[in-house]
Amino acid sequence: MAFEDDAPCQVLANLSGRYSLWPLNHAIPDGWRAIGFSGPKADCMAYVDKVWTNILTQDRPTPSA
Repeated sequence: MAFEDDAPCQVLANLSGRYSLWPLNHAIPDGWRAIGFSGPKADCMAYVDKVWTNILTQDRPTPSA
């Protein structure tokens, strides 16, 4: 979902360990939860950059032997 750079947003996470920015004035989609960080888009992006250290998520297929 695209939204204005100055629009307040919040950081969401799902059970797979993925993060997303979401507008504060929109309902949170199924499968996602607010993690308690909100603010300007740039601050939220900086937060995600800091906490999402393993971009390989749990649902990523593993190589077969």
